[in-house]
Amino acid sequence: MMDAHGNNALHMAVVHDLPDAFDFAVRHAMARFPNACPKSFDANDATTPYDLPLFMKQLHGTDKDHFERFIRKHNTDYLSPLTLAAAMGRSRMFKHILKSLSVKSWTYGPVTSMMIPLKGLEERARRHRPKKPHAPKGGGTVRPTTAEVPSAETSSHPRLDPIQASWWHRVLERRNVRTAVECLGSNSPLSICIDPKTLKDVMRHRLEMIDTFEVKMVLDKKWEFAGRHLFTFNFRRHVLFCSAFTASTFFTRHYRDDGVNLDWTTAWPHVVLECVVVGEMIYRVYYEFKQIKKNGIAGYLEDTGAGMVDNVLKLSFCVLVALAVVFRLSSNFVSEDACVSLALLATYFYFFFFLLGFRSTGPFIVMVLRMLVVDVGRFVVIYFFVLTGFGISLYVIVDQRAGVSAWFQRMKSLSLASFCSTFAWSDFQTINVMQLSQLSELLVFTYLFMVAVVFLNLLIATMGNTYESIIEASEQQWYAERANIMSSMEITLSKTTRESNRMRYAVELEGERYLQVEYVDSDAWLGVQEHDLHATFHDFKTAVAEFRAKKAANRDDGDESASIQNRIDARIHELHDVLFPQ
Repeated sequence: MMDAHGNNALHMAVVHDLPDAFDFAVRHAMARFPNACPKSFDANDATTPYDLPLFMKQLHGTDKDHFERFIRKHNTDYLSPLTLAAAMGRSRMFKHILKSLSVKSWTYGPVTSMMIPLKGLEERARRHRPKKPHAPKGGGTVRPTTAEVPSAETSSHPRLDPIQASWWHRVLERRNVRTAVECLGSNSPLSICIDPKTLKDVMRHRLEMIDTFEVKMVLDKKWEFAGRHLFTFNFRRHVLFCSAFTASTFFTRHYRDDGVNLDWTTAWPHVVLECVVVGEMIYRVYYEFKQIKKNGIAGYLEDTGAGMVDNVLKLSFCVLVALAVVFRLSSNFVSEDACVSLALLATYFYFFFFLLGFRSTGPFIVMVLRMLVVDVGRFVVIYFFVLTGFGISLYVIVDQRAGVSAWFQRMKSLSLASFCSTFAWSDFQTINVMQLSQLSELLVFTYLFMVAVVFLNLLIATMGNTYESIIEASEQQWYAERANIMSSMEITLSKTTRESNRMRYAVELEGERYLQVEYVDSDAWLGVQEHDLHATFHDFKTAVAEFRAKKAANRDDGDESASIQNRIDARIHELHDVLFPQ
């Protein structure tokens, strides 16, 4: 059964952070398939551990499919219990679910080899879609059961029937299934189960979970065997394209001005370079449209960090180059040059996407993006109302209500004065204060004091706080952005190529991909060995005492027997000190 948002019992255990409830639901789900359970299995016995991978191995056909749907069921946010735990920052539940799905390979001393499943963790799990209900032969309607879709009567947020919804609405609402790694690297809420008031704490918990052994091992292996090569290839490709785009602007004579009298023997490189730019635009449009079609508009806009940088700059480049082509065809060369200049700016800003992948520059790019989005965004909102208020006041007093154009000119002069006064007022004298009235002078000085002294320094202070908060978690943030980079670059790869790259660091068992990791628990192993050693030493000491008593009973020389016993006791104490040092 599910609630109105598609959450089953496992989702609810994650929401409330209850590993015991998760185990309870799994045990009773296993009890529905007694043929695959061990003979001594008891669903109500919480003390005996269960082997979920071994149980799923015993299932076949529709039974395995039904249980697989229960374990990896996606809710209306397209999140399984594992990815929901990652999205909500539930570290304990995330490790518990991952451990229950892992397969133990071997144990040798303190080392235990485990096979961690990549499905849901790093590999996208296929979302099981509800089948369209068929009408019965005798008429009437067949309603989907709660095992397929949430009941409309119990939902406080009714959704359109996917069969009746329009194509545009499906594209708008569609979201792609996310992996746990993608959830950990995202700054979006991702789930309606997350309270907006606790979103900041959830973001912090996600970064802390990236630092766990399993997640870091997956990211390191993926980067080493697949991500680094793909990153290097795309970086070199962008450097070459950026060089070609820049070189296309260095020709002094453009064929668009006088194509008839131009010497085409020297102009052909210019044509080739511009064709490269247009070809790159078409290439990016294809993959951006493919991504939007696959993830939906909502999923496309939910990308954060490196994914957001990739989407915004690529989309801006495509739109600007397309507009430049339109203006070229309409002979509007001034507008064309404006679009080309902005497209060049977006092309160079796209290097931020690659700088996020380097350990030395990644945290600083994260700081710049966070400051631009958060700190500067708040400053602009506050500054807008201050600028508008002082601008309309000076417009009424100084400009004598000369019209909208005068008001815009006054706003422009105030905005230039506020920032230029911070650097060099003599170079940007935009307001003649000596010709203003006393009230106007008071307004101007108050405005400059608020903006240049208070607001700008407050902006610098908030940027400093942002720097301090990010630098503390720079390692985790860098791992998160590198994961976002790999996810963004994989969009251009085919399914076959992605699976081939995954097999470089994964092991396939019965159609599932696993990552083999070794856990070393020296403390626990040494604790067990020390207990066993104590027991063995106690048995040895008892045997020596019995042997000594037997020998003493058979000997007549008491002094010699006592001397031998003292030497034996001394050697036993020496052995104890060597085996169990204090």
